[in-house]
Amino acid sequence: MAPRARDADLFFFYGTLVAGGHPAAAGVHRRLRPLGAATTAGMLLAIADPAGWYPALVPGVGTVHGKLYAALPGFTPADLAVLDRYEGYRAEEPAGSDYVRRRTPVRDAGGQPRRALAYWWNRPAGDAPGIAGGDFAGWLARHGRDAFGG
Repeated sequence: MAPRARDADLFFFYGTLVAGGHPAAAGVHRRLRPLGAATTAGMLLAIADPAGWYPALVPGVGTVHGKLYAALPGFTPADLAVLDRYEGYRAEEPAGSDYVRRRTPVRDAGGQPRRALAYWWNRPAGDAPGIAGGDFAGWLARHGRDAFGG
């Protein structure tokens, strides 16, 4: 059995950053180890874009389903910068960012509490529809919609 990853090295992805979700994240995924399903408290909204749909994690009552990943030894600040750019997060100007990256309580597939980095929506939600059940991939399939860049 592989050793348990330190929480400081964990990521929680719930949408287009899940492995295979968007080509922009493919290179980074070579330096991440998938740990399996995970959940966090909150709600997902569906954001429409001409290039497809993407989810927005926001505070609220509900459960958001995603996947947990551990950074491998080769994961560098440059890899984190790729993720930040993709999510429109600027550490020097969080208020102007599309998403903000924050350490978030999650539960792994075994129900164990962990803390992982996750990207939270940082813009007005407008009339974005909620994703019932907090499962972005399931929502896309149910509604016959394409993911952003997919």
